[in-house]
Amino acid sequence: MTSCRQIGSELCYTTHWSNISVSCLTPALSAGTHTLVLSADGFGAAAREVEYVLQVTSASATQGSVKGGTLVRLGGTGFSSDCSRLKVKLGQVYECEVLQCSDEALTCITRPITTNHRIVNVGTSSETVSWYPRVLEVVEGDSVTWQWSKVSENSQLQYGVCEVASPVDNCEDADGSGFFSGTQTAAGSFTVAFPQQGIHYYAGPTLPGGVVMRGQVNVVRPPHQALRMAVLLGDKEATYQVAGSQVVNMSGCDPILEMPLDGCDLPDLTTPENGYLYFHFHTCHTPVVSALASSTTHTVKGLSGLQVVGGDSLTITGSGFGDLACQVEVSVGEASCSVTSASDTSVTCDLDNLDNLRSGAYLPITVKAINRGIAVTDIAGYSSEGRVVVVPQVSSLSPLEGSLGGSTLLTISGSGLQGLVASPVVLVGGQTCVVQSVSSTTVTCLTPPSTSATVATFTLTVAG
Repeated sequence: MTSCRQIGSELCYTTHWSNISVSCLTPALSAGTHTLVLSADGFGAAAREVEYVLQVTSASATQGSVKGGTLVRLGGTGFSSDCSRLKVKLGQVYECEVLQCSDEALTCITRPITTNHRIVNVGTSSETVSWYPRVLEVVEGDSVTWQWSKVSENSQLQYGVCEVASPVDNCEDADGSGFFSGTQTAAGSFTVAFPQQGIHYYAGPTLPGGVVMRGQVNVVRPPHQALRMAVLLGDKEATYQVAGSQVVNMSGCDPILEMPLDGCDLPDLTTPENGYLYFHFHTCHTPVVSALASSTTHTVKGLSGLQVVGGDSLTITGSGFGDLACQVEVSVGEASCSVTSASDTSVTCDLDNLDNLRSGAYLPITVKAINRGIAVTDIAGYSSEGRVVVVPQVSSLSPLEGSLGGSTLLTISGSGLQGLVASPVVLVGGQTCVVQSVSSTTVTCLTPPSTSATVATFTLTVAG
C-alpha cells in the first residue's frame, strides 16, 4: 500500500492506487521543476522530476484609466507566494505592480512608468548659450530637470529658470504663479513635475548682451491604447489560455466601477487574436477632475495655487467618480483626504491626515475611482486653481511662560508645521528659539534668554 506521496514540500492527496498506478491531486506550487516522491510500505521510495507550468487561465476586467490605478486580478497555475519573483509588464510605458500573490492567483495595480527628462545649458559664451533641447515633449506625470554648469573655467554667468506666460517674456515679467528655481547660481539643477497637459513656456535670466535663454515644455496626455500583458516569474513568461473570469473585491464596497463613464462613446480598442492577454488603457474608463475648491480661504503672499490648512474640506468637481464614498479615494501629496460624500460628478473630503501634510510646496491632488483608476485633471488656470499648497497653522503654544535664562522647552502644535526640505524657523521676541524636534503637527524649541520680564511676540516660518 502507498504510504506517502508528495511533490516538492507539499502532499499530493491520493485519489486512486493499485499495484500498477497511483493517482493524486497535485498541490499548488510555483512554476518550475519539483521532485515527486512516492513511497510504498516495505518497498522504499521512488522519485522523479515533474514540471509545473506558469499559465494564466482567468482574468478580471482588463480596462482602466490612462493614468493607471486600476486593480487587475489574474488566476492560473504556477505563480508564486513570493511576490518579489513576479512581474507584470505592460509595454514600455506602464507596469502592473504586484500587491498580493499565491501559487494560483495574483492582484496587481496598473502604474505609468514616469520619466525624468533633462534640459542642459550649451554654448561657449553669453552670446551663444542656450537651453537644450529648447522644445521638449513629455507625458503627464513626467518631470523635467534643468541642469546647468559653467560653460568655461572662467565663466561668470549665473543661471536659473522660471515659468513665463508667453514665449517672449522674461523672468522679470513672471507673475509668480509658475515654477521658479530661486537664486541664480553658476552650477545647479531644478526639477519640476508636470501632472496636467498643456504648454509651459520658460526663461532663464537676462545675460550680458541681452541674451535670454528661453524654451517650452509641451505636456501631452497618455493616449488610449491596448498593451500586451506579460506575466513573468523570474525571466520565464506565462502561457495564456484565458477562459474564466476573476473578480476584484474591495472590502465593504459594492459595486466597484468597471463600466465606461456615462456619455463616453469612443469605440472599443481592438487587439489581435494571437493568444496573448491585453489591457486597455481607455479614455472612457478615465475619471476627470475639472475643478477644486476649499471650505476656507487663505491668502499668503508669494504663493499661488489653492491654499489650504489641515482640517479644511475640499470639494472636487468632475466626472466618473461613482456614487458611493467607498468608490473613490483622494490624496494631497502623501496625505490622504477622508471622503465624506461622493456622487459621479462631485467628491468632498476632509484634510484630516495631519501627520503627512507638508507645507510650502505645490502638491498634486490624486483622485482614484475604484476600479476605473486615477483621474486626469482638466482644470482651467491650473497654476492658480489646480495645485494645492498647504499653509502652516499654529493652534496652540505651551507653556506660555518661561525662565529669563531661556532654555524653556516650547511646544508648538498645529498643522503643516514641516516643510519638504528645511526645518522651520522659530523666533521668540525676535530671537531664535532653537528647534529640537519637527513633525507636521508639532515643533519643539528652546527659548532664548531675556534681560527682563516681558511679553514676547512669537513667529514660526515654514519654507519661507
